[in-house]
Amino acid sequence: MAQTESFRTYVKSASRLTKAQHKAISRLEFSSLVIDYPDVDESLLLQYVERSEQMRSNPNRAVGGQTLRSNQAYARARSVMVADAAGELVAHVIAADNASKPAPESLPALPRPVMAIARTAIMKAKLHLPIGGLHGKPFVASRYLHYGYAPLAESARRGIREAGGDSLTVVDRLLYGGLTFGRKDMQPVSLYPYGEELDWKSGLNKAGIVPDEEYPREYIHPFGRERPVLQEHWTAPSVKSMTDWLLQKEGGKLAAESWQSK
Repeated sequence: MAQTESFRTYVKSASRLTKAQHKAISRLEFSSLVIDYPDVDESLLLQYVERSEQMRSNPNRAVGGQTLRSNQAYARARSVMVADAAGELVAHVIAADNASKPAPESLPALPRPVMAIARTAIMKAKLHLPIGGLHGKPFVASRYLHYGYAPLAESARRGIREAGGDSLTVVDRLLYGGLTFGRKDMQPVSLYPYGEELDWKSGLNKAGIVPDEEYPREYIHPFGRERPVLQEHWTAPSVKSMTDWLLQKEGGKLAAESWQSK
């Protein structure tokens, strides 16, 4: 893919995706999974895509299931879609605010029913209270900007592989699209790529996102118990640090590109 190729990036509330958009995303997702997981039976990949479509509009439906951990909550999910000059969808990701329940040992000793209510209340407060505070001290410091599985077309993958570190790729566009809903600069960024998402991770690395070396090795089972998948944790310290780096590429071209938000 030539680096001069033009793209259009669409950012849309995930709950407002049309049937045609769901269909295009699912088609891209299946073809991407076939590339990333050639050893997995296609019937299992199709089942994954079906589940993905069901939870795409609301990630909370997948919490505690085969892809998202329990004790989590998500809000303001948005779908970031990158199309090439011909209008073909070549990349997609769901971005959402994310918060988790505090560990029980981090709270005062409480009766079990009260503890459960308190942990849920704290999680929801982290997720929905505004980030910001007095004298630079945040009221809420533990809400994250979360990115999920990112299906990529073969053409997008070639562009990622060929790009230099300061060249824009579809990964940069996916990441930047997730930042366009008024995120606060201090909000940390958290991604959980699958171990086999080599092109996505290569793009993340070129975008200044780094793996969390202290994160424990954790396996999930999106294709069934017999095919575990390593789920990694990659981070950026803040929305500001990631945005600043992305906007340095190619003279700030990203901010002037063609975008459509709904």
